[in-house]
Amino acid sequence: MCTPSPPDATQALAQPPVLLVYASHFGQAKQITLTIAEQLRQQGIAAHCMALPSGQAVQAIAGHWRAVLWIASVRYGRFAKSLAPFIQVQQAAAAQTPWGFASVSLTARKPEKRSPEAHRNTQQFLARLQQQGLQPQWAAVFPGALRYPRYGWLDKHMIGLIMRITGGVTDTRLEVEYTDWDAVRAWASQIAATLQAD
Repeated sequence: MCTPSPPDATQALAQPPVLLVYASHFGQAKQITLTIAEQLRQQGIAAHCMALPSGQAVQAIAGHWRAVLWIASVRYGRFAKSLAPFIQVQQAAAAQTPWGFASVSLTARKPEKRSPEAHRNTQQFLARLQQQGLQPQWAAVFPGALRYPRYGWLDKHMIGLIMRITGGVTDTRLEVEYTDWDAVRAWASQIAATLQAD
C-alpha cells in the first residue's frame, strides 16, 4: 500500500487523495500503479494505493476520493473476476467522481496494441462497462513484463505457448520488461493536469 504525500501539505488538506486500485498477478501492474502515484505526488496531488480486495463481498471502498484509477493486468485474456463489479459499485456510490482505467498486458508489447481501442481485452471490458452507463474519463494500455523464472510450472508453460504463437520470447531463462515508463508517467501527468484544471 502506498500513501505518498504531496509537497504542499495545505493542498493535501484542501483536496482528497486519488485512489489507485491495482489487480496484479505477477507484480507489474502494482509497479505501474506505484509509478503513477509517485508522478501524481510530484505534481502536487495526494495518492492512496491498494490492492483490489479479494475474498470478501463486493462493496464500495470507503473514503472521499478526488478520482479513482483502476490498474489491472490481463491473465490469459481475462481481468480479475471481481474487477468489473468493484468498479460498478464504486461508481454507483460516487457517481460524480472521475475515474480511469489502465490495463497491463503482454499483448501490448506490440506498439499497435497500446490503445484501448486496439487492445481487444480492454476494448471488450470497457464496452461491457459502457453498457452499464460507465465510461472512464481516462483509459490506457501499458505493456507488462515477461518473468519466466518467477512463474510456476503451469504459468511458464502456458505463457511460453502464447508467446510462441504470437511471435514473442520463448526462452524460459529470460526476464523481459516491456513497460514504457515514460508513457506511464505521461498518463499520470495527463490525469494530474485535468484534476488541477477543475
